[in-house]
Amino acid sequence: MREGTTHKIVDYLDGFQTEERGSRIPVGALATQLSNNEQYAGGLLQFFPHAEGYVKATNLSLGNNPNYAFNYVFNYTDHLGNVRVSYTKDPQTGNLKILDESHYYPFGLKHQEYQANGFTTNPIQGVIIAPVANNPFKYKYQGQELQDELGLNWYSYKYRNYDPTISRFFNVDPLTEKYVDWGPYVFSGNRVVDARELEGLEPQEVGKDTQTLVIVTNGRTAKTPKDVVSEGKTLIKNLPSPYNQGDDGLSLIGKKGYEINNAEVINYAGSDSGITAKDIAKTIIGFKENNPNGEVIMVGHSLGAKDNLKAANMIGDIRINLMINLEAAQKEGGMLGSVYSQEVKNVDNLINFDTFSSDKKGGGGIGAKHSTRISLPRGFDHTNMDNSLVVPIVETINSRNRFHPISTMNTYNYNNLKVKNNDDGGTSP
Repeated sequence: MREGTTHKIVDYLDGFQTEERGSRIPVGALATQLSNNEQYAGGLLQFFPHAEGYVKATNLSLGNNPNYAFNYVFNYTDHLGNVRVSYTKDPQTGNLKILDESHYYPFGLKHQEYQANGFTTNPIQGVIIAPVANNPFKYKYQGQELQDELGLNWYSYKYRNYDPTISRFFNVDPLTEKYVDWGPYVFSGNRVVDARELEGLEPQEVGKDTQTLVIVTNGRTAKTPKDVVSEGKTLIKNLPSPYNQGDDGLSLIGKKGYEINNAEVINYAGSDSGITAKDIAKTIIGFKENNPNGEVIMVGHSLGAKDNLKAANMIGDIRINLMINLEAAQKEGGMLGSVYSQEVKNVDNLINFDTFSSDKKGGGGIGAKHSTRISLPRGFDHTNMDNSLVVPIVETINSRNRFHPISTMNTYNYNNLKVKNNDDGGTSP
């Protein structure tokens, strides 16, 4: 290191667990809750997130034992997760204090601040903006961290880095072979008004015309102990071959012959670690921000049902109109796994399925507004139930405006339902 230079070590504590903290994520808090966690510099805590922003930690001690003072900072975010305003209560005056304000060109280049006569370097007229010197909270555009060291001024997405001055990534898209009609450095598919970039991989489209969102989450994809689902690759279509075919189990929902009327169907793969739940929560929050009156339906099997239940608890008071769980299970006790249950008070209609002889029966959601539990007759088991129930599930969803989904499912003749086994046996937890 050259004489006179300094360096800084920043540590990130990843793996934010919403359930353990007991907090829920409301609409608008996506940037802070799903993108970043506790941050340390030189071994000292800088901040940690809360449901509407973050808590800034200030070390008051000059010795080796930290003595922190904490200030709640609240973020106002737009529909793409951009942090527009950060504000707090001044501990000395008790008045509202704006810490930071950001406005962006479409591809993320930051505006200068405004006043009545146009762009200027001065604060907004009538509003005193007092930026915190050396503020460690750098999560701005789309909730991603701004790397301003050495004058870089790029945003660090999970898999590559983005420069808003040229509106391009300067690393190749890891999924470029799947999207040959896009350039390998394109940002958000060149859609920056109704879509947001997901971790440097692919954009999550937020369709303003879509009034019904159907989340379908399969059970464990691979037969081997190795989970093929990884961060940023939780959609069925992004799994490695042959698991990306989507020709089995619940992944048939939305395909030809199993269409959901007037709805967008997104097929996820359940994960051993639960990482799919975060992506599902992002999708639902983005959908509801653009379609506040839109309808959300969730269908899951085994680990996928577990991920759906976890995602439902990550989205705060957003209502789930219909949730269908097929023996929710978690990865415990080896390959067989164990039953999984979770309270979901934001679900209007809940249907839990059990099979005749299974060690996974009794799992699923509890505490919904309306709920039922259905036990399938002999011949159905944990592995084949997802294939067998595709038709009843599709028919129930498509008839929900004429018949109550719980009544439809309860009156279905399951004794006449054909048992369909997996071609590859790849849905056990």
